[in-house]
Amino acid sequence: MAHQPFDLTSWPRRWAFDFFKDYEQPCFNICGDLDIGRLPEVCREGGHSFFLVSLFAAVETVNQMAPFRLRLDGEGVRLYDRIHAGSAVLREDTSFDFCYFPFEPKLETFLQEMDQTLACFHRREPRYDFTGQDDVLFFSVIPWISFTSFSHASTRALRSDIPRITYGKFHQRDGRFWLPLSVEVHHALMDGYHVGMYFQTLSQKLQDLAVTLS
Repeated sequence: MAHQPFDLTSWPRRWAFDFFKDYEQPCFNICGDLDIGRLPEVCREGGHSFFLVSLFAAVETVNQMAPFRLRLDGEGVRLYDRIHAGSAVLREDTSFDFCYFPFEPKLETFLQEMDQTLACFHRREPRYDFTGQDDVLFFSVIPWISFTSFSHASTRALRSDIPRITYGKFHQRDGRFWLPLSVEVHHALMDGYHVGMYFQTLSQKLQDLAVTLS
């Protein structure tokens, strides 16, 4: 969990941090469709898990964008070197639980490690425990619905400064695949601009992965 203090004094949006950090509900959520090219077809043809490939892209994009690696630390902020994923995973009995996916920067390594992690998960032998960690993003998939809006259950005990990223059911339009995406973040740590850049970067990354895996 390597991290460093974040310099608030030279932060151009320091005023926004001070303004939003004590809000009773400080998070905002943006939903939209991502152009993901042919990625679902490529994953199906190559025998790859679309869930794991798209999860890799979501976490890799987070790790390339400093605002998504910021966490509150009392009255200050810390910046993590690397963020991992805690994802909801469906069990065969339609219940779900949370699974920890440490990030690996190489796609092949990530997919191999996560295949083993999922196998342990389904045997109810958790491979990792991320309880109490905040160097994570909360990830989930609602693969039955191409949603246009989304909201999360919340509690005061749950860290509101951890980004929450949710995928919906991909669909085809104009000969391309589109993926509903919900991004919920803490407004003290970032703004709509940063979420917009996340959407753009992730869309391009998913399209590039379709070429890489072809």
